[in-house]
Amino acid sequence: MRAWTDYPLIETGTAPVREVEILAYDQNKYCYISVPSLDDRRFYVKQGYLYSRPYRTTGAKDPQRPDIPLHALYDLPLWIEDAPDEEDVSLCSP
Repeated sequence: MRAWTDYPLIETGTAPVREVEILAYDQNKYCYISVPSLDDRRFYVKQGYLYSRPYRTTGAKDPQRPDIPLHALYDLPLWIEDAPDEEDVSLCSP
């Protein structure tokens, strides 16, 4: 599933808005993603940092924030079934 994130995956501070591919969902709060602009590196990111269109969070509650619908995430594979070895993945969580 195509999505976007502005979460700092490899840098500190402000990150660029990146297109990502959501590969799996743990049916709780984490998504397993692939990032084409980073040579398809894979990360676990909280689903609240993934958006349905390019978007930069302001930190405040934004009624226009393009969240990914939960029902769409539940259609994805469970990440536990498809997760790689721990050394191959970065866990991104504040």
